[in-house]
Amino acid sequence: MKKQMLTLAISGFMVAAAFFPSLAGQWQHDMIGMKYQNDDETYASANWLWLDNNGDGMAYAYYFDDQGYCLVNTITPDGYEVNENGEWVIDGIIQTKAVQAEAVPQNIPAAAQNGTQESVVTSVTSDISVGAEVWLSETGTKYHRINNCGRMNPAKARKIKCEDAVSRGYGRCKNCY
Repeated sequence: MKKQMLTLAISGFMVAAAFFPSLAGQWQHDMIGMKYQNDDETYASANWLWLDNNGDGMAYAYYFDDQGYCLVNTITPDGYEVNENGEWVIDGIIQTKAVQAEAVPQNIPAAAQNGTQESVVTSVTSDISVGAEVWLSETGTKYHRINNCGRMNPAKARKIKCEDAVSRGYGRCKNCY
C-alpha cells in the first residue's frame, strides 16, 4: 500500500511539474558590471556560456571571470576577444550559434574553446550581410535600412551593426526591409 501511495505521489508531482515552465537564467547588473544568474540561483564563473538572450534560437558566447562578472571590451584569459556587450567576436564579427529557442545557458563546445570555429555559426538575417549597418530610432524597437523611415527623426537616428541590433533585441522594420 505504501509503495502504491508513493508511486501515486511521484506520478502526481511529475504531471504537475509538466505544466510549469522551467525558469531561465537572467542577467544581474550592479556597480561593478553584469553577472548571469542561472535558474538554480548560482552565478556563471570562470567559464564560457552560450546564452540566447531573447529566445530567438540564436546564442552568443560570453566569458565570466572568477567573481562571476562578464568580461567586456577585452581579451579573455584563454585568448579570445569580447566586445562592449561581452559577446565573443572575431575580427569585429559577433560569433553566434543556433540553439533550441529557449533562454537557457549552454556550455561552449570544446571546438570553440580550443580556437576552432567548426560549431560556430555567424549570421544576422537572410537578406542582410554580416557587418552591415542599420539605423535605430531614438525610441523604437525596430532596425531600419534608412534613417528617416516612417516618423523617425533622422537627426536622432544612430547607426549600428545589424548583428548588434539583433543581439540587443531589435527586430526588422517591415516598411523598409
